[in-house]
Amino acid sequence: MAHRLTSAIAVLPCADVQGMVRFYTERLGFEQRWTWPDAPHGGDAPHDAGVASGDVQIFFTADAGLARSSAHHELLIFTDDIDACHADLRARGAPVVSAPVDGPWGVREFSVLDPHGHRLRFAESMESVRARNVARATAWAATRRPASPSSEPSVDRPATTAAQDPAPPPDRPR
Repeated sequence: MAHRLTSAIAVLPCADVQGMVRFYTERLGFEQRWTWPDAPHGGDAPHDAGVASGDVQIFFTADAGLARSSAHHELLIFTDDIDACHADLRARGAPVVSAPVDGPWGVREFSVLDPHGHRLRFAESMESVRARNVARATAWAATRRPASPSSEPSVDRPATTAAQDPAPPPDRPR
């Protein structure tokens, strides 16, 4: 290919652009980036709008007919911490329809439905989940043991001679 693709943005049709922007900002934590008025059609409500979170952008366009026929389509959104994302969206009151599950296809994911029936699948690769869990376990274990032998309290013991040492096991010579 003589060119390189650089990005893709989902454009979700809906009957209520303002409602979708409100849902995505309040329930899902996105930020509103822009709106385009419906001036050509004589309205004040936005005809199109865009939201973003990190590198993810989603656009909305007012088209009630297309919104009805495209309900139940899916959008897969990757995150860097699926369990924290799930907890955050639940705390925001997002309509989470499935808890995070480990899929045999190599991702951990959960789903949310937006007001127009679009299924948003939030996901993280199992490789990333495992790496984070190992890092967390390693950090936890590091807090449970001394950092170095010199940090342990020293115990002064008198020097012993071979005669004072306990006897070796019978099958082993001294």
